[in-house]
Amino acid sequence: MKGNLTDQCIGLAAIAQSAMLVHNKAHSRISHEHYTKAMLDSIFVLSPDSVRDVYPEPDDLKLGLETACAMLSNPDQSLVPVLQYSLTLIDIGQRLQRQPQLTARLGKGLEDIDRMRADLDQGNLVQQLSQLYQDTISTLTVRVQVRGSAEALQRTEVADHIRALLLAGVRAAWLWRQTGGRRWHLLFRRGSIRRHLAQLTPAPSIQ
Repeated sequence: MKGNLTDQCIGLAAIAQSAMLVHNKAHSRISHEHYTKAMLDSIFVLSPDSVRDVYPEPDDLKLGLETACAMLSNPDQSLVPVLQYSLTLIDIGQRLQRQPQLTARLGKGLEDIDRMRADLDQGNLVQQLSQLYQDTISTLTVRVQVRGSAEALQRTEVADHIRALLLAGVRAAWLWRQTGGRRWHLLFRRGSIRRHLAQLTPAPSIQ
């Protein structure tokens, strides 16, 4: 899939959104169910014709657009873990593309889950995605080291949500690379990417 700067920025925003949701979950912060659902839904769009097939609504990525823009500006200390998660997800996406057998296992697992998705509640869906992440992505040598509240991270449902969101982040990283995104762009094209992210960010609604 060839992409332009807009497509790459949408992919980058999705990576950042996954990373921010993981960070919030690990610290028992606000869950942003709307943004979480958008990320989980994106995992099952396996053969898109365009980026908009994966992330159809700009509002669904507002958190990620704002986060990515902030990370490429002068991020404060609170965003450092989110930046680290994002860069690791990018590395994982790149490594995954070099392992066709593992990619095929991941795709087959997603197809199996998708077939039963209508019969799963949110909790069971998250558990299935978490297990698939453990069986596939977690076998790579590079892993996202999530830090947060010990009490939160010890809870099974929190750990499952984090793995499911990381899987969504890997999906975003794969798409970002498909559309031409490269890690060096974040350094040498940072200004143009940041400006484009700001243009894509939906304006606040008038109450």
